[in-house]
Amino acid sequence: MLILAYRKRLDFSQEELAGRAHIAPITVGRIERGEFRVTLEHAEAIAAACQVPLWQVLKDIAEHKG
Repeated sequence: MLILAYRKRLDFSQEELAGRAHIAPITVGRIERGEFRVTLEHAEAIAAACQVPLWQVLKDIAEHKG
């Protein structure tokens, strides 16, 4: 499940996810579109905001790129 899917599952807007993860909304959009390389800090913040284990987010990101 990718970041957009996590966000949609929780019915969060990009702005809401960004606020919960303490990152800029534009960054959330760029990550979802694949325009921005996800840092470990961003992955950790998004995982916490979505209440998903960090390992699952990292696994999903790796599988999507592979």
